[in-house]
Amino acid sequence: MPRLRRKRFEQWAPSQPHTPLPVQSFRIDDRIAGYLLGSDEIDSHLLPYTEYVAAHSSIPCPILSDDFRNRLLALPQRTKDRAILYFRGPSGIGKQEGARTLSDAAGRGLLTIDLEGLANADHATFEDVIRRVAREARLLTAALYCRGFAALLPDEKHFARGKLLAELRNLDGLSFLEAETAWEPSAQAAIPFISVKFSSLAFAERVRLWASVLPTALQIGLDLEAIASKFRFSGDQIRDGAATAANLALWRDPEDPRITENNLYESCRLHSNKKLASLARRIKPRHGWDDIILPPDRARHLREICNSVKHRALVYEKWGFDRKLSLGKGLNILFAGPPGTGKTMGAEIMAGELGLDLQNGSFLTGQQVYRRNGEKSCTHLFGSRGIKRYPLLRRSRCAVWLAYRGARFARSLREHRGWLSLTADGRVRWRGDSGDEFPQEHG
Repeated sequence: MPRLRRKRFEQWAPSQPHTPLPVQSFRIDDRIAGYLLGSDEIDSHLLPYTEYVAAHSSIPCPILSDDFRNRLLALPQRTKDRAILYFRGPSGIGKQEGARTLSDAAGRGLLTIDLEGLANADHATFEDVIRRVAREARLLTAALYCRGFAALLPDEKHFARGKLLAELRNLDGLSFLEAETAWEPSAQAAIPFISVKFSSLAFAERVRLWASVLPTALQIGLDLEAIASKFRFSGDQIRDGAATAANLALWRDPEDPRITENNLYESCRLHSNKKLASLARRIKPRHGWDDIILPPDRARHLREICNSVKHRALVYEKWGFDRKLSLGKGLNILFAGPPGTGKTMGAEIMAGELGLDLQNGSFLTGQQVYRRNGEKSCTHLFGSRGIKRYPLLRRSRCAVWLAYRGARFARSLREHRGWLSLTADGRVRWRGDSGDEFPQEHG
């Protein structure tokens, strides 16, 4: 009887207590009944957590390179078609596409479960849903893709994590776990557990993806290399950026909806600072180089900064300096001086020159977010899920805050691969030539 219950058969309550087993009645589970009648409709208990993609469905705009895809396709032969594959890396870089590639090669569909939405359920509910998901994968002859496995990595989730891994080990074929960080099980089982790292898209891959979603880019004169260099997007963001650019072009001129460079830059800006917009106010650049009066060496420095962004992909990726440096590859700019000396205008001019956003954040907003979320606020402010973005940020009167926070915030700035433009009023003066640490001096 316990085995029937584990296989999701439901027992009818007997009319009399202590009824002998031979005369007890059972009702078959609704999903099993539907399956026997030829239905492929997913178990209704799983609808809030799962989605299913049939085998050999089209994959729009493939993200993975041919070499990486071939390496994935070689895994089933070496594991005899039974393994747990742990896909780790930032979101939007092709992890689910990799799972679909392998499931299609095996002639299976892909059943995806969202573990983040299930992680906070009680033990009984979690165990019931996981067993139903495993049964559904068998009924559909599908591979199981567990999205958001990071929600089960904390020590207090060891029960849920153990139940999930136990079900995966009993499944036929390949199963997939998805997270951003590295992880290995404490005890290796008979079934192989293979960790596969998905890296952020390189410059050449971003150019290739932009060209695939905008096949007429060369004919209409779009500089895709400049876009790929300034906006380090994931594959999903590139697809979304191209779709938004097409919509902007359609709204601009329904009779001639050709995507222009302005449409593409505006689309990229919209997709690059979604979280930053909740903490800062966007400033639309209106000034140019002729509007600012600076000493020749200061003006030359601003232009050199712009050139370092324009040619970043050439230096770091094509010339290979990215492989030589582990830290310090971002560019942080500190503007210090009394009010009215051109600090904001200089940041605005550079933002307009590069086609990037200029965001103005207040000291109070940043301090409140830091106190509420701690160091997580730095990640929330400068990037999301490991995908670095490139807005120009002006943080008014934040020098006191940075001095108060000290090295923690400075470390976050050094690791940020973007732009930062800071201001300091006359009461606080920031100095420093190497940029390795922000000094903690108060006026």
